[in-house]
Amino acid sequence: MILFLAGILDQLDLALEHVAKGDVHNARFGLMLTDNALELVMHQIAKDKRSEAASWRYREKPYEHEVKLKRAFLGSFDNKIDFAKVDAGMSADQGRTFKILHRYRNEVHHAGLAHETILMPLSRFYLASACDFIGTYRARGLGWASNNVMPERAAKYFTGGKGFPAKEDDLKTGCATMRGASGHDDDALIEALADDYERIVEGTDNDWCPMS
Repeated sequence: MILFLAGILDQLDLALEHVAKGDVHNARFGLMLTDNALELVMHQIAKDKRSEAASWRYREKPYEHEVKLKRAFLGSFDNKIDFAKVDAGMSADQGRTFKILHRYRNEVHHAGLAHETILMPLSRFYLASACDFIGTYRARGLGWASNNVMPERAAKYFTGGKGFPAKEDDLKTGCATMRGASGHDDDALIEALADDYERIVEGTDNDWCPMS
């Protein structure tokens, strides 16, 4: 499990590196890396609960969110969001934000650099918001084998010893560190979104021609 956590921190750190470069091309990669790290954690949350719920199958009362759990494990990003809201402490606001940003990430990935003026502030916001949630994840156990190799990029976030590199709060602390370094600023995001909306409205007005 330590390797899984290391993989998440590795991706978030790489996302942070791209976002820190401050241009739209790197912001695009940062957005996609953040989105992927978040989805991996949400899938692991479903996987953990699936394993736990298996022991409940012979009890009188089955796990109450079994349907949502199955959809989260087998289904889409949105299904994973819906389960995280009922079982992993994800707030409604976080869930709505992540769904919107995931759709935006897909637009950026499939349609190129859409809405370039908001790509950088959104990538910072997504990284900060994802770190807030991912930092709350608690692994069911921390396992480490002697032949495991810690990813070099992720190593700086772990505070254990040579034989066992991780401590319980390393993910939380690492996410908090990257959240602080993300560069996200609420006012800057609001201003960028407002400017982009104004640009769209002006473009629409200019393209509209009344019939004579």
